[in-house]
Amino acid sequence: MSQYLDGFYIIEKNDPGKDLKYVVFSSNRVIISLFRHAIVDVVNNSVTIFESNATPFLSIHVMAVREPLYVQYKGKITELALCFRPLGLNYFLNGTLKQYYRETAAPFEPFADFKEVMDLILREPDETVILEQIEDYWLSRLQQKSFSLLENAINSLKSEEEISIQQIADEAGISRQHLFRLFETHLCKTPSNFRKVHRFRKTLANRIDSMKRGENLTSLTYESLFYDQSHLIRDFKSFTGMSPKNSLS
Repeated sequence: MSQYLDGFYIIEKNDPGKDLKYVVFSSNRVIISLFRHAIVDVVNNSVTIFESNATPFLSIHVMAVREPLYVQYKGKITELALCFRPLGLNYFLNGTLKQYYRETAAPFEPFADFKEVMDLILREPDETVILEQIEDYWLSRLQQKSFSLLENAINSLKSEEEISIQQIADEAGISRQHLFRLFETHLCKTPSNFRKVHRFRKTLANRIDSMKRGENLTSLTYESLFYDQSHLIRDFKSFTGMSPKNSLS
């Protein structure tokens, strides 16, 4: 499963009197979140998860996040989140990712037995068993699909060498427009947006390292594959609403 799934995390909020809050920034991954006794309310870029005995099980997808998503939990909440690689979920779906996409955070039940099986996994207390059950279920749903063209394009977009979208399309033997359609269909974003998000995520990781080394934004600019510092600051602000200097200070 490692070539499709980056991993999973579990949130158990047991104190009903204390809200949990965090911010979700743009990512090229797709998150499938499973909840017990919860409902999800989405208003613009705010997501609130409420405790609710009326909903024993709920699953949502989080994908194509284009601006900061402010998340808060109210009440006692249990969540299991599966973090799929950019193309990972496509290998299991009967259709394309675009066919399942409705909005940034929306209900998600792709298979007839999904709710029943995922609910049982969500109730399992042993994380080792959870991992085994996740692998068993999803591998049973694995389909024979090939996304080699898109995988190669993604690798080119993530490369340290500056390659244009047209060059990537030419190397694949397809038109630029066809490449854009493939990205929209299977990743719900354009190649340009994919590269911007990748650079942004690389900047976040490099920002932490550069702070530890006491380096400035100029070194961060080149480590993160931006043309110049103004380019870095402009894209970073568009994803977070903050400058890279202030975001982790």
